[in-house]
Amino acid sequence: PLSRGTSEARAKVGKPPAATAPIVCPSALHPRDPKELRALCHAAERGDARAQHNLGQAYFLAHGVVENNFEQAHAWFHRAALQGLPQAQFALAILHLNNQGVRGTFPEAMAWLLKAAQQGHGDAQYLLGLFYVRGVPGTEKDLSQVERWLKLSAEGGHVMAQEVLRNLRIKGLLP
Repeated sequence: PLSRGTSEARAKVGKPPAATAPIVCPSALHPRDPKELRALCHAAERGDARAQHNLGQAYFLAHGVVENNFEQAHAWFHRAALQGLPQAQFALAILHLNNQGVRGTFPEAMAWLLKAAQQGHGDAQYLLGLFYVRGVPGTEKDLSQVERWLKLSAEGGHVMAQEVLRNLRIKGLLP
């Protein structure tokens, strides 16, 4: 099971990010396709979760914006994640794990990762499985959780999850 810090993080995941800069659309920043980016910004500002996620990706990857901005990526991912978009929840988990755009905490990262995994996000399921294999700080080694998450990910076609499961079975760690 997750450590007790995760329940604290679950209480925090609904709160808006404490970004120092206001959330902005990059439409004034010389994008490759200003019409497309303007349309994306308008949709994101209207609350479209997929547009918010895509705008977060634009900031994260520096696509269509002058440079990447992890704080803005976090802010847009957070808006989409609060609406239940698993791709955004996974992206937030990664930002927290890497301390990008936010002072990341492992319990908060795990809370977002779990939300995404529970909705069938294969990469989130795979990563959770790996965390339970290793017993990284914040989780305990738990082979039943390893099997649960890796099996779900593998059944969804995640090739690396399939390989890890195969190796764990060869080593006799899983049935």
